[in-house]
Amino acid sequence: MMKNFKKGLVMAAIVFLAAGAFTAPKAHAAGSANGKSPADYTATSYHVDMDVKSNNAMLVTETITVDFYAPHHGIFRYIPLEGQAYYKVNNKAFETNRKMRIDQVKVAGGPFTTRLESGNFVIQIGDANKRLSGKHT
Repeated sequence: MMKNFKKGLVMAAIVFLAAGAFTAPKAHAAGSANGKSPADYTATSYHVDMDVKSNNAMLVTETITVDFYAPHHGIFRYIPLEGQAYYKVNNKAFETNRKMRIDQVKVAGGPFTTRLESGNFVIQIGDANKRLSGKHT
């Protein structure tokens, strides 16, 4: 059975492309049967849609498909809040350090919680009372 864990993230920041923030996700499985071993699951697909607004805010929608080989409660998604911003003004390229703020998080198809941890915005997706096996999106 497929579950939808789409995350719509509205981010207010200057056009921000942090190293790793919008590439392959840093995600960890929550509550595996044998101690959260990364070998218990594979992120088989990762898709990002990004809409940059005129005020430099971004609407980001991620779709992550995970195949659980052993039962897990869900995943953790770590999003770095600092990184390099790259932009052009009058055809001159600039690179600068930027900080990002995440204003809204929505997860379709399941419960979630959020927290700050070591410079990351962490989204914990899943249910402590339910274990998932197989492929979930």
